[in-house]
Amino acid sequence: MFTREQIWPRLNEVLAEVFQLDQIHLTDETTARDVPGWDSVSHIRAMVAIERAFRIRFRTGELAMIQNLGQLVDRIATRSAGER
Repeated sequence: MFTREQIWPRLNEVLAEVFQLDQIHLTDETTARDVPGWDSVSHIRAMVAIERAFRIRFRTGELAMIQNLGQLVDRIATRSAGER
């Protein structure tokens, strides 16, 4: 199980790598529009990278309801705790 405090640094690393950004500042309110290069193709790459990094799997359609990174962090925490 990952806590929010454990998730943020790793999520920063993963997204910086996916979007090839030297520095990235993410907050609970960050959306895809706030990240340079975040489009539909890179979104898929990002979600796959996140699943690998946290050893979780999202259900089809589950991510469509997420509106910002704070909600994504909550889903990662929930998934890593074993909740389906």
